Amino acid sequence: MEKIKAVMLKSGAELYFMVNEKYTTSTVQFAFPIGWRHDEDKYLGLAHFFEHLVGKRTKNFPGKTEITRFLEKEGIVTNAFTSSDVTCYHHSNSHKKLIFSLQQLMEAIYFSKFVEEDLIMEKEVVMTEARQFLDDDDSFLWHKMMGHMFPRTTLARFYLGDDESLKNIDTQVFQEFYKLYLNPKNTKIFIGTNNFKNEKKIVKLLNDFYKKNKSILTGEKVKQLQEVQPPPPPSPNRGGGSAKRNNVLLVNKNDKTQANIRLGWRVPELNKNERIVFAVLRRILTAGFSARLMKKLRDELGLVYGVSLHRNSFLGGLSYMMFATACAKTEKEKVFYLINEEVEKLKNDLTQEEINNVIPMLEYFQERQVNVENDVSDFLDSIINGTEYIKNSEYVRLVKKVKVVDVKKLISKLFIAENEYRGVLE
Repeated sequence: MEKIKAVMLKSGAELYFMVNEKYTTSTVQFAFPIGWRHDEDKYLGLAHFFEHLVGKRTKNFPGKTEITRFLEKEGIVTNAFTSSDVTCYHHSNSHKKLIFSLQQLMEAIYFSKFVEEDLIMEKEVVMTEARQFLDDDDSFLWHKMMGHMFPRTTLARFYLGDDESLKNIDTQVFQEFYKLYLNPKNTKIFIGTNNFKNEKKIVKLLNDFYKKNKSILTGEKVKQLQEVQPPPPPSPNRGGGSAKRNNVLLVNKNDKTQANIRLGWRVPELNKNERIVFAVLRRILTAGFSARLMKKLRDELGLVYGVSLHRNSFLGGLSYMMFATACAKTEKEKVFYLINEEVEKLKNDLTQEEINNVIPMLEYFQERQVNVENDVSDFLDSIINGTEYIKNSEYVRLVKKVKVVDVKKLISKLFIAENEYRGVLE
């Protein structure tokens, strides 16, 4: 069973322990509330670009990627990611190397060295990643849909930047940005492992480190993101197809043999119980061959290979829900119609038996996914976004409490016709 403990360090850094005896490995994660939405326009791509170079060279490992090669020899997997609202650096390791791994991650984060040679080289790497992103139909359409659904917000920008914005980033910009990482009050540390035996040692290690290195711990606290709220969505014309709708995004790629389509809604943030109900709703509609849309769109009509439904939330009250699939170009309007029709039918003929039928699969996947990296990442997201974390041990119990009225209520809250957006890449 999961146990979570929070410790406020003397420096102002926040430390979280997530312990579960089922974990076969440990993880250390340092998270900072700095994502690509915080980038200034002239430095667009900075947060992600910066993440690429943290730990490439350090005080005790001055050679390029020397520390990474050292960690690989020790059996420690190191990686990092930059999302919309957070940047995270993490190590995965055996339980016996937990404290050693923590020390090496602190070396990478707090004693990084930025040199011009690495900046020049890594800019090319970042632009290669950007081109790869734009060449991928699913990624490209997601990016376009964010601008379509959330115009004039930070979500509408291309977070990887471009040649012009990356050109503005030099070592001085890096050093100024680095100060945000060096303020412990911007630091949230997550330890995932199988017991609490190292808790006191880890707390002492961190308190001693921040006390000893006061001279490098500078910079301001990250300011809360003030997001521009998007304008109200355009009202769809209920009487016609895409040509008559004013909320349709059409992206043309001449080499496409079929249409990639997205059907989305801007939605409010969900509380803990609503997130559980959404998991049930998603399973009923799209997950597995027994799902309603899979039976209708694939088995009965042969229109799609697969269909998915996901939901995401961002700081500042921006959230969305979206169906994703692909079909023949001539069938896209039919697929849009059938998705909406199936959702509407669900409000009228959903039964408790149908809900109960999806519980065993939800239970299986929840048990299968007991994984230290996944659990800590989910918990990290809840801390950054200020949402209530749902423990593995609690998840299935809550799923079993879902009733027909709960699903119907959530459908009415999320699937609002006037708030519908469509995206097509063909």
